Amino acid sequence: PGNLVDYLLAHPTTKSNSIVQIDTLWSVIIDGLSDVWPPTRTSLGGVSLGDVWPCDVLKSSSKDSQGDEDESERLVPFHKLSQWLTYSLMEPMTKILDIKFEGVENLTGLPEYRNGGLFVDTGLLTLKEADRARGISYFKQNFPESNDNDEIVPLFEASDPVIIEWRAMTVILLDKVAEKIREILAENLTLAQVLEAGTWKAGRETAQKLRPKTKGPPISIKSDGT
Repeated sequence: PGNLVDYLLAHPTTKSNSIVQIDTLWSVIIDGLSDVWPPTRTSLGGVSLGDVWPCDVLKSSSKDSQGDEDESERLVPFHKLSQWLTYSLMEPMTKILDIKFEGVENLTGLPEYRNGGLFVDTGLLTLKEADRARGISYFKQNFPESNDNDEIVPLFEASDPVIIEWRAMTVILLDKVAEKIREILAENLTLAQVLEAGTWKAGRETAQKLRPKTKGPPISIKSDGT
């Protein structure tokens, strides 16, 4: 961590009074930790992109001027863990070292199951019935010992179009929720504050009420943890 701070403060883009560009910190994380991503993830030009996924609904609009499909145009970057780490590193550097970050608005909300689960549990987002049935069937395949008394929820692979769309909508809706909260409270809350004390907490508490046994999300993701 000490080397990271020294690097940021000495970087040519850092302004006086310890004002660091968020792009500089982001580059350290996204480039410096690129090797953690499994090679099975989406790649572009031979580079594993990490938490980036192709979105099927963008296929029709992802053609170049020659009419050929441009694979990069239908990729949706989430970078949930990388952004989570970025938010986490910013806090102690801001509070303890009085480092300020410029361009924080370029970070997005975190498309994870507590934030996304809130929008499903409140009925704002709803699975199509065919997808719901497919997810329930997949859950039972993976957990054959489950029965009707268990809190069975639709289960999908992380690469499933349902999950990609759910996560993408979560990012969009988090921005809209943040705007409304700022308007109602007349406070210029950061997105991180809205996430931590608002949507993430509400998502967890709602899940506990609706699924008291597992306290899990309304949609489950079968993933490798990255």
